[in-house]
Amino acid sequence: YERGRQSNYFETEHCDVIYDAFLGDSELSKSVACKDLLNGDCDLSPKKYLVEESVVENATPLGIVIASVKRGATITSKQMDALLSERPARFRYLSLSNITNGMLNEPLPSLKEIPADCDRFCIKKRSLVMGKVGSPFKMAVVEPNRDCQVLVNGNLYIIEFDEVRANPYYVKAVLESEWGAKMLQQQSQGSVIPNISVEKLMALSIPLPD
Repeated sequence: YERGRQSNYFETEHCDVIYDAFLGDSELSKSVACKDLLNGDCDLSPKKYLVEESVVENATPLGIVIASVKRGATITSKQMDALLSERPARFRYLSLSNITNGMLNEPLPSLKEIPADCDRFCIKKRSLVMGKVGSPFKMAVVEPNRDCQVLVNGNLYIIEFDEVRANPYYVKAVLESEWGAKMLQQQSQGSVIPNISVEKLMALSIPLPD
């Protein structure tokens, strides 16, 4: 299509390209059997079928090396305004905006306290925190700190690993690589704001050498 100021529009040559793609398999189109659609959770995203699958050596599903994965705490803006502290405190808050280029923007915002029902959303073990929305997906490894307690926002996954099987920094490096970003994109859903589910994340296979 041709991009316009307020809307996009088709020229005759664009219609010809679309029609030709409809007539047979090409870089822009592929015939998919109904059983394959069902096996793929009826996902009709073109990227799922038009992107050539990479061969992964020593392929291991993330679900095998993940000890636990959960979303962070859902906190409203009103609740957050009441919790934020202007003075440095031992309670900290981690959201998607606090991650840049795979690193935490220190110091994290301070909180007056962590609500009792939110304790389970704090970093307990060395964890990979990863955004559930966006492209590329932001992520960082967070180490537990005895001097402060970090509460994680609901737009992030808290992923703890069986570190006998996989090192969080290695998994992060794989997922942030060009190949990893491509795999995450393929597993994500939504064209405007891509998001990845826990199920898709657990099923993603990464190279895991002995």
